[in-house]
Amino acid sequence: MEKNRHKKKYSNNWKNQNNQQNRNQSSSKNEKNKVFQPKLNYETEETLKEKQKAIQEIKAREVICAKCGQPITDISSALNDKSLGKPVHFECALSQVSENEKLGENEKIAYITFDDGPSKYTKQIVDILDENNVKGTFFMLNDNMIVFKNVVQRLVDEGHGTGFHGVTHELSKLYETEDSAIEEFKTCNRTFYNITGKTSRLVRIPFGSKPNMLESIYNKFVEEGFLVWDWTIDTEDWKSSTDQILSNILYYARDKKEIVILLHENERTVSCLNDIITILKKRGYDIRPITDDIKPKNFW
Repeated sequence: MEKNRHKKKYSNNWKNQNNQQNRNQSSSKNEKNKVFQPKLNYETEETLKEKQKAIQEIKAREVICAKCGQPITDISSALNDKSLGKPVHFECALSQVSENEKLGENEKIAYITFDDGPSKYTKQIVDILDENNVKGTFFMLNDNMIVFKNVVQRLVDEGHGTGFHGVTHELSKLYETEDSAIEEFKTCNRTFYNITGKTSRLVRIPFGSKPNMLESIYNKFVEEGFLVWDWTIDTEDWKSSTDQILSNILYYARDKKEIVILLHENERTVSCLNDIITILKKRGYDIRPITDDIKPKNFW
C-alpha cells in the first residue's frame, strides 16, 4: 500500500511537470506568432488640426502636371503648356503629338527663324513681323540678351518663339569638353530667366547639330530636356544678295509642306523679310512661331 502511494505521488509530479512544460512551450509559440500591436497614440484635437494644416500647405505647394495629373517633383524639368496655361512634365509634352504635327492634306507650315540676336536689327524685324500679323522665332546669344534686355522682353510679351544660340559661337570653345556645349546653353537659360522670369527649351547649335557635334553630346542635350532645332532651308543670307535669298526660299520650299527657314539678324534680312512673308503666304504657308510643345526638326 505504501509503495503504491509513493508510486502514484511520483506519477502525479511527473504529469504536473510535463503539463507545465507544455504550457511554457505553448506560451512561447504564441509569443512568436503574436502580431505586433503598436500603442495607440491618442492625438488631441489641436494636434490633428496642426497636422491637417501641414498637409494642406504641402498640397498647396505641390505642382501637378496638367496632362497626367501626377506631381512634378523637379520643376526645372517641367514645361509650360501654352494651350492649357499650366505646367506639364517634359515627357508628357513630348508624348502628345502637337497640333502642328497633324497636317491636313493642303496644310503648309513655315517657321521663320533668326540667329545671332538680339541686335540693333531686332526691333525692325519684329515690326515687320507685326505688320504682317505673323510670329517668328529668335535663337539668341547670351551676351546679346544682356545688352538688349528690353528687346528680349518684347519678344516674350508679343508671343514670338524664343530660344538660345549659345555663348561663344566658336567651335573650339563650344566643344572644348564633353560638357562645355550644354553649359553654354544652361548659361543662356539662366540669363533669359533673369530677364523675363521664364525659361525655354529651344536651342540651335552654332553651325548646326551636325557634323561637328558628337552623338554623346547631342544625347546630353536630349537628356537635359533641350529641343535641338536645325533648319530645312539655309538662305545663306550672310553672303547672299536679297534676290538670292528670295530665290533660295522659292527653290528649296517647292513641294515642301513644312519648312524651317534660317535667317540671321542683318541688314539684308531686314530689307527682304517683307517679301519673304509675302511669298510664303502666296504659296499657302501658315507662318508660326516655334514653341516647346513641337517635336524638333534637326539633322539627327
